Amino acid sequence: MRMRKTTLSLAAIGVTLVLLLIHPFLPQRHLSLWPSNSYLRDLQSDGANGGASNISWIDEKRNYWICHLKKSTQYPFCLFHISLYDGDMENGLDLSEYDRIELVAHYEGDAKFVRFFVRDFDPMFSVPDNPITAKHQAVNLSSDELVGKLTIDFAELHVSDWWKSDLEVPLEKSRLDFSNVIHLGLDIVGEENLGTHELILVSLKLHGPLVPADKWYLGIIVAWMVALMILGLRQFIQMDARDLEDQQRIHQLHEANTELRKEASRYLEISTSDALTGLLNRRGIEGVLSRFYATPEQRMHTSLMVIQIDGLAGLSKSRGEAFTQPILKQIGHYLQYECPSDFRICRWSPDQFLLICPEVDQHRAELLARQYLQGIAAIKPEDDEILQLSASIGATQWAEHMSFEKAFDLADLALRQARMAGGNQYRTAAAKNQERAV
Repeated sequence: MRMRKTTLSLAAIGVTLVLLLIHPFLPQRHLSLWPSNSYLRDLQSDGANGGASNISWIDEKRNYWICHLKKSTQYPFCLFHISLYDGDMENGLDLSEYDRIELVAHYEGDAKFVRFFVRDFDPMFSVPDNPITAKHQAVNLSSDELVGKLTIDFAELHVSDWWKSDLEVPLEKSRLDFSNVIHLGLDIVGEENLGTHELILVSLKLHGPLVPADKWYLGIIVAWMVALMILGLRQFIQMDARDLEDQQRIHQLHEANTELRKEASRYLEISTSDALTGLLNRRGIEGVLSRFYATPEQRMHTSLMVIQIDGLAGLSKSRGEAFTQPILKQIGHYLQYECPSDFRICRWSPDQFLLICPEVDQHRAELLARQYLQGIAAIKPEDDEILQLSASIGATQWAEHMSFEKAFDLADLALRQARMAGGNQYRTAAAKNQERAV
């Protein structure tokens, strides 16, 4: 994928370089103003305004004319122009797409320069039917150059100072403008050029790129901008899609993690709980002891109580576990219901239950033992309501500096004493020496 992107990037750069270099070789636009029958031609001189100069055709078909420039009270001039409008000066010809003029002319005379001019009608300053107010843009051509083909760039022209001065044109409006050209031609002016002048204009053509350079290069820039925007949008969409995929993946992982946590919790519960009664098993009570009864302060005012169901082992042998397991389940539910919520209840062995009883002294332990004996005796097995259940209970006060094993041994000792006395009763045992847990 990275190789493909690199290849595409290099290809795009290569195409851009080609486009930058190819513009001069693109097809050109052309406009022939002469020879042409589409545009009017005209000759003018100061003689029409009371001056002494005159201009006339030698051969109109060949566009060949002669001028006699003479001194008088009027500014002397002779001019030839081609009109590019049809009746309405406000609707001239837009030549802004052309960048050069190609003319073929032959001049005979003593003038050092012949002026090429372009008049553009600007409604802000120009007055209809008064061509002199149209923007005058010109360039002086050396008479030595008018012996054949000559190319003039539009950029070589300049706005005439006399036009700017006479019409008081501000600087921002004094720039070249070829968007509404009404006249285009050649003239000879000034007293320094008095005399006879002959000029034949063989051809006058305009050329320009089919696509102007500024638009061509702007198009390349715009194309790059569009391409980058599309690429950015595509990457954004891909990132958004990846982000959505990542979110979905995270959600899936979260759900999977939740399921794993549930499974782990379930397995932990299974591993720390007795499957039959739902009470803690030995592993579960070990976790409770390590978390809540690890220090002497945590063991203060705590009693241990071991309950063994009388004769349950014999019933299991004679009538099977299918008979005794529901009994154990009933007893487990009874203990869960009767014991305070802060008691820890554990199925310690097949027929024994261990109770860790916080904030229970010896007197209260004896009261609870009597209550549990009565409660267990009241339980009726589902399959044999005649059977009378009973239990033996051993209890002890867990001394602060005594290990669990020592405390359990005391409770177990009390349990054995209760069983030896015939069962269905409780006994308590107390430590003779307060031993510190090892």
